Order: sequence, then C-alpha cells, then structure tokens
Amino acid sequence: MRPRPCLPPTAGLLLLFLACPVRSQDFTTPRPSPGAKVVQTVGTTELSVSYSRPGVKGRTVWGGLVPYGKAWRTGANEITQFQCGDEVTIEGQRLAAGTYAVVTTPNPDAITVAFSTQKDMAGLTGYDPKTNVLAVTAKPVPA
Repeated sequence: MRPRPCLPPTAGLLLLFLACPVRSQDFTTPRPSPGAKVVQTVGTTELSVSYSRPGVKGRTVWGGLVPYGKAWRTGANEITQFQCGDEVTIEGQRLAAGTYAVVTTPNPDAITVAFSTQKDMAGLTGYDPKTNVLAVTAKPVPA
C-alpha cells in the first residue's frame, strides 16, 4: 500500500511561491509635465535637448504663466539642458562643446535665449546671468 501524500499536488507550488521573496518595485506615477529628449546629428556633431514641456491646461503661457521681460529657467519640471558634442555657431556666435542650461526671456516681439553653465536651478532660485556663456535674441514668426 502506498502512503497518501499529506498535501494536494498544487500545495507544493503554493508553498514554493510563498517561500520565494517577493521583489517590490517602486512605482512612479507620470509627471503632469512630460519629459522628453531630442537627439540629432547635424553634419558630424551630435546635439541634444532634454526638457519637460509645461501642461498648458488652458492657461496662457507667454505673458501669463511665463511673464514677459523676466528670465525663465526654460522647462516645466527641471531646467532644459542643451548639449553639443562639438563647438557650434548660433546666430553667428560660437558656443563651445558642452552641456548648458537654457534660460529664456520672452517679450511680445522677441525672445532672448541664454546658454548658462549654471545647470542646477530650481525655478530661478539663485540664477546668476554672469553664468551665461552665450545669449542670442530671435524674433518669433507665425508657423
């Protein structure tokens, strides 16, 4: 006579499952202002922009959420980062290879874009325009 098992066959699987440590994964909810990164090679130079775009949510961005005439640490969650693998020319001015924070100052008729070495800004807390290595002004045109 064969001995009867004391547990049903599926109980072994259940015990194995319970004996194995369960790995908890951190769950991160999506941010209200989604982040993105664009990478493009122009000639032999790799350029990239890492940013998060503000969720407009019916608000006026230029002249509202971002006031005219005041420096803005371009980006919704963190400051926008521009990186160039080689020296580039922007509006006829040279910008050395490197990673820069992008600070913009919008006005109704033009926008100034500054490339700063101060990459750790939260808002514009402690922003120092002396850290700008290049600033150019452009006039917006309808798209």
